[in-house]
Amino acid sequence: MSKGPTYLPTNDVGKKDWLKHFSTTLPVYAPVLDLGDNTLKRMATHAINFEAIILGLERYRTYGLALTAFKDLMRDGKSEPGQLPDVPKPIVLEGDAVADIFGEVGLLVNTIKGSKKYNESMGKALGIEASADGGGGGSEAPKPVLGIELQGGRPNILWKKGKMDGVKIMVDRGTGTYTFLAIDTHPDYLDTHPLPELGKSELWRYIAIYLKRDEEVGEWSDPVQVSVTGRPA
Repeated sequence: MSKGPTYLPTNDVGKKDWLKHFSTTLPVYAPVLDLGDNTLKRMATHAINFEAIILGLERYRTYGLALTAFKDLMRDGKSEPGQLPDVPKPIVLEGDAVADIFGEVGLLVNTIKGSKKYNESMGKALGIEASADGGGGGSEAPKPVLGIELQGGRPNILWKKGKMDGVKIMVDRGTGTYTFLAIDTHPDYLDTHPLPELGKSELWRYIAIYLKRDEEVGEWSDPVQVSVTGRPA
């Protein structure tokens, strides 16, 4: 079974980033490669629409997590669920959606590489030459895998750094909405937020995304959750 072109990342977030890079770099070499304005516009539209879908999916995924947390608090929570989470803004595309955009991109890449004016330096700039790790215009970052344990009654979020610079951590403290918690560059992260009142319990949830050079990369982690209980001071 074919694994696809070696320059193209294998996950959707990687493909989004690659296509954005390819479409924005292509105009630089269009005059040399004899590429028309229609081709450039079509690649730019593909990149915009695919990014809109990927980011929209992430917004709706986060909304689904928040709505599930709201439902759980309504069903058997120890605190009031508060307001419903905001519904994400609709996904807006430029024109009609087109099928098999990466098949079309692949044909264009083959045309570019078949040009007598093409060279490896140009290919590396466009992200269509395989890199040492088998990827093209950007590396793929795996989503963080979080663990959680209690230390002195406080959640300690466990994560592995790998080749990333750190993680951005978000928390839902039973409100149904994830809010920013911290940027952490050295695993693990102890949440020192005040615990609930003595004898009361809350369900706290956490998600995280990797950071590289202060930019979010890869995908959001699956949520982890823990029940925290107020303790004597």
